[in-house]
Amino acid sequence: MLFFFLNNKSLETYKQLCNYLIRIKDFDENDTNKIIKKIIEKKDSLILIFFKLLTLLINKVIKKKFLNQNFNILEEERLLIEYFNKIYNEKNIFYIKDLIEYKYNSFISLNTDLHSTLYSLLIELYKIIKK
Repeated sequence: MLFFFLNNKSLETYKQLCNYLIRIKDFDENDTNKIIKKIIEKKDSLILIFFKLLTLLINKVIKKKFLNQNFNILEEERLLIEYFNKIYNEKNIFYIKDLIEYKYNSFISLNTDLHSTLYSLLIELYKIIKK
């Protein structure tokens, strides 16, 4: 998995994703559309990577919350994991994990529009954070 991420130069995307999720409550619709546009522009490699990175982040949040494992490599990642652990309860974290998997599976199996899929996912995350 790590080789896949490195091979597709996804480290910068990972950092951007962490920073976006840390500040998601401060973003508006235009900001979200800009993020999605960046992802779509690189869609050959980043579609799968985007969902995998989200899943990786949520899995790290779960490991930190329930197993108290610390394995942060990046400062952005550490900040996001701390932030998510502070604002989300167990139910919300697992809901987010399920939501990411559902959106990815819908995108793949139903061949839904990438922009709509990403936008709806980010809007759902935004709504959960705003609660």
